[in-house]
Amino acid sequence: MLVRVGRAPKRAIPFRTNEPFPKILVNFAALDGAPGEKLELLCDGQQFVAHRIHPDTGKPYSWHGGEPGEIEHEGLPYIHAEEAQALVDDATKLLIEKFEYRLRPAKAHKEDGNGAGGEPWSFTPDDLVDHDSLAAIAMKLVKSGMGAGAVINFLRSAVAGLVNVDEERRQRRLKEIPGMVASAVAKLRQQDRSPVTPAEAVNGVALDDFHAYMPMHSYIFAPSREMWPAGSVNARIPPIGIGDKKIAASTWLDQNRPVEQMTWVPGEPMLISGRLIADGGWIERNGVTCFNLYRPPTIELGDPERAEPWLDHAHKVFGDDAAHIIAWLAHRVQRPAEKINHALVLGGGQGIGKDTLLEPVKRAVGPWNVSEVSPQHMLGRFNGYLKSVILRVNEARDLGDVNRFQFYDHMKAYIASPPDVLRVDEKNLREYSVPNCCGVVITSNHKADGIYLPPDDRRHFVAWSDLTKEVFAENYWAKVWRYYDDGGDRHVAAYLAELDISEFDPKAPPPKTAAFWDIVDANRAPEDAELADVIDLIGNPPATTILRIADASNADLSQWITDRKNRTRDPAPAGKGRLCPSPQ
Repeated sequence: MLVRVGRAPKRAIPFRTNEPFPKILVNFAALDGAPGEKLELLCDGQQFVAHRIHPDTGKPYSWHGGEPGEIEHEGLPYIHAEEAQALVDDATKLLIEKFEYRLRPAKAHKEDGNGAGGEPWSFTPDDLVDHDSLAAIAMKLVKSGMGAGAVINFLRSAVAGLVNVDEERRQRRLKEIPGMVASAVAKLRQQDRSPVTPAEAVNGVALDDFHAYMPMHSYIFAPSREMWPAGSVNARIPPIGIGDKKIAASTWLDQNRPVEQMTWVPGEPMLISGRLIADGGWIERNGVTCFNLYRPPTIELGDPERAEPWLDHAHKVFGDDAAHIIAWLAHRVQRPAEKINHALVLGGGQGIGKDTLLEPVKRAVGPWNVSEVSPQHMLGRFNGYLKSVILRVNEARDLGDVNRFQFYDHMKAYIASPPDVLRVDEKNLREYSVPNCCGVVITSNHKADGIYLPPDDRRHFVAWSDLTKEVFAENYWAKVWRYYDDGGDRHVAAYLAELDISEFDPKAPPPKTAAFWDIVDANRAPEDAELADVIDLIGNPPATTILRIADASNADLSQWITDRKNRTRDPAPAGKGRLCPSPQ
């Protein structure tokens, strides 16, 4: 992150975006006799000074973390309109709640002395293209009781419908309207001594909230990523003026805000320009847009040094296996778009804290990026759960009518890649593709009769706890959850975000723990274990014959081995000699 300092402590931080949005501005009242200050995020049509001499200090602007020209454009942090508004909102809230800042009171308008009036009033076309007059109209409409979203839509429709107006001036006013309305609401709240952040000011449903999803001719409501039919959009958004005509809002969206695809992929902007996703991955194509359903986490990172209670809990429950679990979870926080080619299997008795271990991690990656499903759900048709940074399969023993072997085969495509792309099938939507990047966590209370694992499995890391719920003090869980809710979740998020995972290889097979072999052995036939004992008895040779095994076995096992239907079995576990059919 680059930081430019001119007159300290003021500073500027550059971001990048492919979706220009109007400037976001918050003005603060004078504090303790100091001049009023402002917080602004410049964007469409705005500029800032990168070099030269500051006019007040007489010294050059300084840069920290690098300088423009030394870093690629793609190296700057990406931000879109929603994130930008959230950033300003959070900063505003922090200044108001922690540092006693107050929003600047509204200035009186000369029409009625208080910015809105009870007297009848009207406006002319010239008022709609004059910045100050348009701001005054916005204030009047807000104070009249009209909702912020409705004010934005009304003013945009009025400005868009003007004729014989300089087009550049019209477009400037259209872009400024949301900021005017936000400022009006904030000023009125300040007068009522109930400060509000800019995001609260403009909440509602506005035209800019929608994108036309052309494959289904429906509309994506960006704040929630839900689909709306055209009739619902038109019921909330008034017709849009184009010259001396008006068209339905849905028609305007089709023509001005279309997207050709939608997907779900962490780390990419909401609107992915110039790329489409197919079964084999991304396709470069000019002039197209793919809408990204992913929403990044919003948790504020805390102090990683204060994550000790969570770390203590992880080590208490899973002992030495906790280190691999923590690295796996840190990878989900740091690199959610990268596939880990093995699942975590977290097992143990009820009430030992498996859910408690995962809770702050859910908050760190964003609760909306975590799916919790049953094994039966995994085997059903609809699979919207694939849009997840962490996909948790609860109680792997309850498989319903499906046996453990079918479940194991079914999960292969979800636990590891390839496939690099998965098809998502959601009710009432046409299928669409998403990158295969979900990380699978399987929890179970049953070891011997839970999931099936073969000895050559490379897709599961098994951590098992022998603790029981009785070993935990009566107030243990209350203390842990109070720690999370009092900011501990932010400390855990910071710890996972900063943990060094350079030694963690997401593509390598995981270590095979003692619990892994316990599950493997539980799924073997009794004869398999007896064969392994015989192989040990004859010195664990690299190869042998059926007859030699039969000669070293007891009568029952010898009869089983020489049975024709069992001759093609290869039951030797990893590390044991292999069975070779006898030429006899």
